[in-house]
Amino acid sequence: MAKGPKKRFKEPQDHVRSDGDRVDHDHQPEAVEVWAAGAVVVDQAGLIAVVHRPKYNDWTLPKGKAEPGESLAQTAVREVAEETGAVIELEAPLMSLCYTVDDKFKVVRWWRSRLISLGERTAPAKEIDAVAWLTPAALRDRLDYVDEWALVAEALGRSMTD
Repeated sequence: MAKGPKKRFKEPQDHVRSDGDRVDHDHQPEAVEVWAAGAVVVDQAGLIAVVHRPKYNDWTLPKGKAEPGESLAQTAVREVAEETGAVIELEAPLMSLCYTVDDKFKVVRWWRSRLISLGERTAPAKEIDAVAWLTPAALRDRLDYVDEWALVAEALGRSMTD
């Protein structure tokens, strides 16, 4: 029997949907201090990308902070490429996750995506030191955040207990 994710952030304050509009860092909503984006990346065999962050000693889906003038969709594509080496196509928007990190309110916008090709990752090893491509069952045991398992379930059209 799968044990599921080991850790959990504080319960998200909200799950919201967004259309992924361009981020205007000078005029973002007052409550949001950090905008980020990522993707559930699925390859042709149905394996899903997950990355290890040594700073936090956790396994997580690829994601990162938006740069000024960058849309959240562009952020997701860039961050996935940097962290995994994957060139992706965004397919469907997923729920956004909202939580507090270091006393800053953060919104992470997510997409389901498919792998187009795989190259070299460019993220420094101090940020991402490993990438794994896992089956959904293996991913459930590896992911450290239950909210991210909910994203995978949504991306695959499954319940969290499948």
